[in-house]
Amino acid sequence: MSLGSGCYRHIQIPANALLSQLSEAILDAFEFTVPHLDAFYMSRDSSSVYYKESEWDTHKMNPYTNEITLLEAGVAPGKRFRYVYDFRTYWRFRCSVLKEVTDETRAIKVLRSKGDAYDYYPNKDFLDE
Repeated sequence: MSLGSGCYRHIQIPANALLSQLSEAILDAFEFTVPHLDAFYMSRDSSSVYYKESEWDTHKMNPYTNEITLLEAGVAPGKRFRYVYDFRTYWRFRCSVLKEVTDETRAIKVLRSKGDAYDYYPNKDFLDE
């Protein structure tokens, strides 16, 4: 997962994990802690966009991220897709599947990290109010 030039994280996650678990792993890896809506864009058309479940969603077209696994969403080596977090600030992550690991690990973990995590709210004073 990359967030701009020179800032990326390599995340190991099982293929049968949910997209919502990948979302959590990305947000943890980049130290984003405030909950917002998000989505995975698996292709350029809207047929394969998976959103976080929300009470505001009135036109469900695809499964929510907590209803579909990476494997079901077509995640495989060589696959590229986008992850968008917080539709107001529109943080865009470029995602690439580098390789498939055949061991049976269930652990979700960051294998490599480069670049500082972004300060999502540089002025946090309003959070204490």
